[in-house]
Amino acid sequence: MLLNKKRVARQFNRHVSTYDEYAVVQKRMAHRIMQTLSERDVRAERILEIGCGTGYLTQLLSERYPSARITAVDLAENMVQAARERLGHLATIRFLIGDAETMEWDETFDLIVSNATVQWFGAPEHSFRTLSDHLQPRGWIVFSTFGPDTFQELHQQFREVEHDLRLPSGMHGLRLRSAAEWEIILRHAGLADIGSIVCSHRMEYPDCYAFLQSIKQTGASYSVSSAVSLSAQRCLLREVVRRYNQVYRSKDGVYATYQLVQVWGRKEG
Repeated sequence: MLLNKKRVARQFNRHVSTYDEYAVVQKRMAHRIMQTLSERDVRAERILEIGCGTGYLTQLLSERYPSARITAVDLAENMVQAARERLGHLATIRFLIGDAETMEWDETFDLIVSNATVQWFGAPEHSFRTLSDHLQPRGWIVFSTFGPDTFQELHQQFREVEHDLRLPSGMHGLRLRSAAEWEIILRHAGLADIGSIVCSHRMEYPDCYAFLQSIKQTGASYSVSSAVSLSAQRCLLREVVRRYNQVYRSKDGVYATYQLVQVWGRKEG
């Protein structure tokens, strides 16, 4: 699937005001990144953060590495503006608007870090080779993303309803890679000491509609164009929501599973 990066940027720009409220899982992932940096005693004077969003991880990095020069990049200009409002008083942080996959870097880094962003990469194999080229010897890449079991309940309902309604099977969301796939990508980028952590995190919502709205409010909802008509799409979604509310009930509503993946590697030197 070829991602429309302009569309992705528009979505995140549109939901910058609600992102922090709904990005509960992303914040948990950010803290787990910081834990990994501590466990591996990663030291850094020059840091590149890809997909800084509203600056939540950026702030954690600035607190752990107060003297480091941080370059924080995001595709969405409104996200960068929010991060500037949060951290613009710190002279050690440089904010850039752009696509990290196509930007040219004029320096090397001791640490390249990213939280809940690399799933938006259109060419991760090429991009990580380029990023590795701009990593100092013995420098680290550490990132988190979502695994293929994320929203497994929702995808199961789409498959079943499409079958029952005799609709063509569609792709509802991004193609998410496993930890093993990401490790291979880092290995091909020339990194060593590669490792990963995978865990599942269950979130509860009042109902399926609230769950879908929570995704939308972070700007992360994305689907490819469908082969069926708009009316058929609406019928499909209504039936998916109805069945979801029946099948995946919890004490306080419904539940959804996030599969959290964190991967790291070090450049030899």
